[in-house]
Amino acid sequence: MKHSSDRASLKVRMTDDALFALIFGSVLLAVTGLVAYFMTLRFRRREMQHREWMAAIEKGVPLPELNGLETSMGGSRAYLLKGLVWLACGVTLMLFLSVWTSTGQPPTLDLDTKVREAQQLRELGYTDQQIRGLTAPTPRARPIFPIGLSLIGLVPTGIGAAYLVFYRLEQRRAR
Repeated sequence: MKHSSDRASLKVRMTDDALFALIFGSVLLAVTGLVAYFMTLRFRRREMQHREWMAAIEKGVPLPELNGLETSMGGSRAYLLKGLVWLACGVTLMLFLSVWTSTGQPPTLDLDTKVREAQQLRELGYTDQQIRGLTAPTPRARPIFPIGLSLIGLVPTGIGAAYLVFYRLEQRRAR
C-alpha cells in the first residue's frame, strides 16, 4: 500500500516537472522568436537606409541626416529605458528567488496542484479518505538553495540603478 502511494506521488511530481519544462521551453522559444523578429525588422530598416544613401550618392544628391543612425531612440532616453528594464528584471529576479529559496520549490499555485493531485489519485482508485491523507499539507522542506541566492538579483538591479543615475546626470548636464 505504501509503495502505490509513493508511486502516485512520484507520478504527479514528474508530470509537474514536465509541465514546468514545457512552459519554460515555450516561454524561451517565444522570447527567442520575438528577439529574432525585432532584429530582422531592425536589419531591414538599416538595409533600406543603406539603399537610400547609395541612391543619393549615385545621383549626386546630398545625403539625408545621419542623426538616427546609432539608435532609433533619442540619446539619453535610451539610458532611461535600459535602466528601467534592468531594474525591473533585477527586482523580479530577487523576488522570484527569495520565494523559491524560502519554500524550497518554485512558486506555484498550490491549490491547483492539490486539485490536480486529488483528481489523479481518484482516477487511480483511491478513496476520499486516502486522498485527503495523501494531499494533506506537508511540513516545509528545507530550502534547496541558500536564501542568500536571491541576492544575485542585486547585479541587474545595480546595473539598472547605474543607468538611471547616468540618465539623471545627463539630464542635468544638458540643462
